Order: sequence, then C-alpha cells, then structure tokens
Amino acid sequence: AVVSTQSTGGSKKRRDFRRLRKLKKIAAKRNVEWETLDVRDFGPLPAPPSFRERIDAVLANPRFRLRLVKVGSKEFEETFADTHAVYARYQSTIHGDTPDKCNQSRFHNFLCNSPFQHREVENQGAYHQQYWLDGTLIAVGVLDILPRCLSSVYFYYDPSYEGLTLGTLSALFELHLASKLSRTALPSLRWYYMGFYIHSCRKMRYKGRFRPSYLLCP
Repeated sequence: AVVSTQSTGGSKKRRDFRRLRKLKKIAAKRNVEWETLDVRDFGPLPAPPSFRERIDAVLANPRFRLRLVKVGSKEFEETFADTHAVYARYQSTIHGDTPDKCNQSRFHNFLCNSPFQHREVENQGAYHQQYWLDGTLIAVGVLDILPRCLSSVYFYYDPSYEGLTLGTLSALFELHLASKLSRTALPSLRWYYMGFYIHSCRKMRYKGRFRPSYLLCP
C-alpha cells in the first residue's frame, strides 16, 4: 500500500478537546462561565504544527535516537547482536517462536540476506532503521530503499514497549524518511509501501488507518 502523511482517527476530537480545555482555563481566570466566552475575542487560533515539524520535534529529543544503518556496513555489524536480541524477544513473545526458530542464523537469512544488500548506489539498498531510547535499542524497521519507493519489509520491537503502538510510530517515521529522501538525495522516490495487509490480522489493521492509500490486490 502507498500512503500519505494524513492519518484518520480522533485527531479532530483531540484538537477540539484542547481548545475547550483552553477556553475553560481562560474562563476560570476571568471567573465567568466558559460558555459565555466568544473565541473571536482571542484572535485566530495558531496553526497546528505540520507533520514534518512534529517528527522533527521528536527527533530533537536527546533521549531518542533514530539510526538508519545499511545492511552489511560496519555500523550494522557492530549492532548485530543488539538487533538480533530484540528480534528473538519479539518473535518468542509476540509470535510464540521457539529459540531455534529465531537464532542468529535464521534471523540473518530472514531479514539481513537481502537481494539489495550489495546495491552499490548511494542512498539505496537494504537498511535497518534502529530506534534507540536512553541508549537502549527498542525496535528495528527493516527497509528497502529503491529509486522509486521506500518499502517497509518488517518491523519488530522489544515486547516491553508494546503499549507504545510502535507499529504506527514506525510508519510515521518511515513516511518522514521517504519524504526527506524525495526532497533531497532521491528525488525519483514517490511511493511508500507498507507491505502486506490482511484485514483479518489484528496486528496489521493499523495500516488501514493511513490515507489516502492504495491497496494492491493480486
């Protein structure tokens, strides 16, 4: 599927709630009922931050680090043990895999032995996008970056952070990366592929919340 940076959900309701909360604070200071206030008295509401501004704000947090590592590079080899450890915990907890099914050899064959691994073109090939929080690796997105698209191959995370809806978060960061590449190093890039979508699979349903999008059926 190919998607834009717009997501559906309760964003409008959350925005309205914030405005109402602000009105109530102003009313409390003036010792009046908030229903009597006219929002026009406060001038135009400031424009909400753009998608790019929100992502840039997260990336500016010193506790968080997003690291794009090319498969086979020195940086990839240096962090291989960390990425495999997170993968093993994810597969065993989320998918119930036994240790022999998620050992280093199988991990390498599944997510590191890519046909694009040896693509000797700058800003293209097989990559792992690593999510570090307070110096600890908590998630990895496996990506293929090609001339016309960024493809999300697989995403896994430390199950301790399952409540953070990291699948949705990773899609937003990957959209941000695709947008940045298309504006700078890879102007031919036009599409972001979210991978397989199976509506009956609960783990994949978050992909359907992004739009506009195209669902490519066989």
